[in-house]
Amino acid sequence: MTRVLIAGVGNVLRGDDGFGVEVARRLDAME
Repeated sequence: MTRVLIAGVGNVLRGDDGFGVEVARRLDAME
């Protein structure tokens, strides 16, 4: 299995670019 590192960058509390954080959460939930 290939390992991938993803940086979830953004600030969910401020509402600016929380996309990276959400992707990281969903990928973590897949495992």
